[in-house]
Amino acid sequence: MAKHQHRICYETFAVGILGLLLFTIGIGDQEFIGFETRFGIFAREMLAFGPSVFPTTYGEPYPDYPSTSTLLIWLLAQFSGQVTKLSTVVPTAFAAAVNLAITYRLLRYVSVQWALLAVCFELGTVTFLTHARSISIDQMLATVTVACFFLVYRNDFQRDNSPWWRPMPGIFILLTFGFSLRGPMGIVLPSGVLCSYYLMSSSWCTKPRWQPLITFGFLASLLLCLSCIALYYLARREGGDAFADEVLQAEFAGRLQNESHSTAGYYFINSIGNYALSFLPAMVVMALIAPRLLRREWDEPLRMAALMAAWTLILLLGLSIPQTQKSRYLLPVVPAIAALASFPFITRNHKPLAMVRIATHALFFILPALCLVLLFYAIRYADKHNIALPEHLSLLMIVLAACQFTSVNRSLDKKNAARGDRWIVSLGVIALWSTNLWLREPLLTQLHSARPFVKRAEQLRREQPAPMVFYRLGKDNAALRYRVNADIIGFYPHFIDAPEPLKQLATPYYLMVCDRDIAAIQNTSIKLPLPAITGFFDGDVCSVYFVQRI
Repeated sequence: MAKHQHRICYETFAVGILGLLLFTIGIGDQEFIGFETRFGIFAREMLAFGPSVFPTTYGEPYPDYPSTSTLLIWLLAQFSGQVTKLSTVVPTAFAAAVNLAITYRLLRYVSVQWALLAVCFELGTVTFLTHARSISIDQMLATVTVACFFLVYRNDFQRDNSPWWRPMPGIFILLTFGFSLRGPMGIVLPSGVLCSYYLMSSSWCTKPRWQPLITFGFLASLLLCLSCIALYYLARREGGDAFADEVLQAEFAGRLQNESHSTAGYYFINSIGNYALSFLPAMVVMALIAPRLLRREWDEPLRMAALMAAWTLILLLGLSIPQTQKSRYLLPVVPAIAALASFPFITRNHKPLAMVRIATHALFFILPALCLVLLFYAIRYADKHNIALPEHLSLLMIVLAACQFTSVNRSLDKKNAARGDRWIVSLGVIALWSTNLWLREPLLTQLHSARPFVKRAEQLRREQPAPMVFYRLGKDNAALRYRVNADIIGFYPHFIDAPEPLKQLATPYYLMVCDRDIAAIQNTSIKLPLPAITGFFDGDVCSVYFVQRI
């Protein structure tokens, strides 16, 4: 028995290490783009000025997040003395790898086949894979959620009459950590999943589990209230009453306001694409097992599937209540939908589920070929529009062709269907991961690149020092992309939204403006010199002018 447990521990550890490698290979010193730039600035200011309760931009506290995730990046940056893309991604990559390991260990209680395939489905879930190789506090929250679920399930699985409250200290530590990462969502989402667990597990327990449900719900609500009070108190100490009100707006009222004009069915509709290849099969499986759940005699796989279905539904419905809805908020549901999507592969005596398995198997079988078609289309499109192609495309082509050839070869082996399923799904995941690494990420970086433009602008400023003025560039968007690539602590540009204030600024200065906004200046009496620099900046054509007089 001890030898068997050691083997499972080694397998779990191997899954985590493999995940960490998959989520960090090829990142190196990639450029910060999009949402990542914000955390790059947070970490660099913390490295320069020291830790704080809230991250800072322009030397001022930022209200949207507590600084826990930034502190993790700051700790890693201590080893190298600088903040790079790799040092900022490692905490998220580690959390995602732990997520994979816990998912494997959880489903290993039921079936080795299910555990392996669920891990593959997680890796094949598009949003999970892309966020695991980026900076994502929602990915960390997903790990907190699956860890809480695992602690409760393991306590029940031991069947040694352990009291239900035994794992509670560990769970409340995880919930507190979740709050420090994501604010109220860090407690609400994992607690909702655990409440669904207690509610669903009452269906097969000899006694209803109302006591743990009510007690845990009350204690989680109390922890949420105390954490919110502490957050407000710390916000007041950090930035005063005005900043504390901004924190309340960002963490509470801001979540309930409709910023994205999303509908009530946003997560049910958009997740078909954002959370492919797991979401749609998971929804079909939930619909197919619903009649079986009405029976009282459930085997262990069906019990786990029921818990995964409850997990999925509570998050889908709960996250649909706030009007601010974003795809990344749903990351804590990935372990559950991956388990549901792979459930048909361990159920052979149910015809509708067998049809789902055949369809999913076919999708993974042709996935390398689909990635090859996407690669050829990208090459043709790049040639037509004079876009520089990423490196390693020849290697990607070889990998995809090898995956497809091996899939065909393995599909001909009918002796061991379970092993064949593992091969086909794994090869499909390798094809998807390789395409993301060697095609999607380089093209996305090229599309949103700002580093070459910023380096040229900063070279000018070193040769002829003068302040920088941003015209109609968002302080929380484009300006952060400039700052993270300039890598200058204490860089505080001027922000101008109208032409007239330009006349009041002391010359000389550098004026950065997007070409789409230059007409607003040219239609006034202001005469600008010829641009010193023109180039692409985060997908826009921008210019920098050295203004010596107006």
